Amino acid sequence: GEGGGGGAVELAGSAHPTDFAEYFEWVHESEVCPRYWTNNLHSFCYAEHLEEWLRVGYSLEQMHFVKSEELKDMATREAVVAAAARFMGADPNEPVPQEALQEELNTHSRGEKTVSSEHQQCMVSFTKPSGYLSACNHRLAELLGDDKWLWA
Repeated sequence: GEGGGGGAVELAGSAHPTDFAEYFEWVHESEVCPRYWTNNLHSFCYAEHLEEWLRVGYSLEQMHFVKSEELKDMATREAVVAAAARFMGADPNEPVPQEALQEELNTHSRGEKTVSSEHQQCMVSFTKPSGYLSACNHRLAELLGDDKWLWA
């Protein structure tokens, strides 16, 4: 799929494309970013995944979207879980075992390490206004009709 309409962004003094396929090739050839990170970059473009589900016949009404930050935040967690329960047709008033939910969240947070300066430089490149992920997030916000999805 398309990843941002082309163009170029600046990283380490050299311009590189914002289209995903071109960008991916440039990153690997230039060895600017760690290969392990860029190999997973495409998975962060949620708009492309959503567009594919919509292309094969699903509608937005059949999907429920949750920001992980809202699920992790104790101040919003209860409302997020209740909304998901309502969407699935379950009783939103049924208590959710908070310990089990916290354990699940902790499981997905394990393995997070201190981010290297090289990794930070790549992330800044991907998420700045002219970067690949920024374009993806704008497409996602447009598809969902809500700017809260503009996380990068």
